[in-house]
Amino acid sequence: RSSRSLSLVVSAPLSISTASLPAGTVGSAYSATLATSGGSGTKTWSVTAGALPGGLSMSTGGVLSGSPTTPGSFPFTVSVADGAGRTASKAFTITVSTVQTLKVSSLSIVKKVSRTGTSASVTVTVLNASGVAVASATVTGDWTVTGVTGISTKSGLTNTKGQAVISSNTYTGITGATMQFCVTSITKSGFTFDTSGPACVTVVA
Repeated sequence: RSSRSLSLVVSAPLSISTASLPAGTVGSAYSATLATSGGSGTKTWSVTAGALPGGLSMSTGGVLSGSPTTPGSFPFTVSVADGAGRTASKAFTITVSTVQTLKVSSLSIVKKVSRTGTSASVTVTVLNASGVAVASATVTGDWTVTGVTGISTKSGLTNTKGQAVISSNTYTGITGATMQFCVTSITKSGFTFDTSGPACVTVVA
């Protein structure tokens, strides 16, 4: 008679351990990774009911990514299968808000000389977090001129190309002086100002 030793590996039941998913913002990058406990082998994920917010997708590895395009509350169910064919499912909801960021993409300035004096105009290009031009945003900034006392605050509204043209006052006797415009704020309902873009631009009168 012969004997043989055998081992039996028992895996814990497969379950989805992620408790909830973070909220998203229209136009902003979104990333979240679903996690499991138990099970064995490679885990494969899929959406089995409902739908992800527009602009988001989920990989078979359980990574949700993209940039949401529509605000709202989006319920859906995901399922995961392990290497032994066991499955688990769980319902989630992602809430997408409309608060976006506005950022200065570029600044350009042009000097203007006329019979009445010297002035300048600046073109400010404003984009959202997805790099899309934003119309009807109010751009405010300060004009300063070396040798001239005080600050001149001016505002302009962006057009459909996301561009606002803001002109300075007209000055006399400032030849050789530096004219500078600095963006201080960009405002539009449902948006916040991202200050990481270019802020100031100058030209010599």
